[in-house]
Amino acid sequence: MKKMILMAALAIGMTASTQAQEMKKRDGRHNISPEQRAEKQTEKMAKSLELNAQQKQQVLELNKESAKSLKQTNEDRKAKLKILRAQREEKLKSILTPVQMEKYQAQKAERKKKMMEHRAMKQKGSKTQPANEMRYDK
Repeated sequence: MKKMILMAALAIGMTASTQAQEMKKRDGRHNISPEQRAEKQTEKMAKSLELNAQQKQQVLELNKESAKSLKQTNEDRKAKLKILRAQREEKLKSILTPVQMEKYQAQKAERKKKMMEHRAMKQKGSKTQPANEMRYDK
């Protein structure tokens, strides 16, 4: 029984890792609920491991718990990062002059704009860089 639980936990970890990578590749599929994610993961495991009905139910409950916990962890991490960034900004305001702070904000906005453009291109599947960002190595 312990071996079976260990195998299930190992399979969950591998399936979750693989599923996370697949989710990033597919547009719109990363917005599913933790319950839906757990159900999909359980179905894959049931097929690949030939789980019986009782095992499938137990694995489903475990997957649901794990998915909810992971979602909460991610939300907590995002909130903490937001607080840390705000604290950094406040400290920068006390260090930089108003002119420097304005320049910093402009640079930050430009970086954000480029990042958004890059993400948009990545979502479209384009691997080419915009003309103004092309690099030539000679």
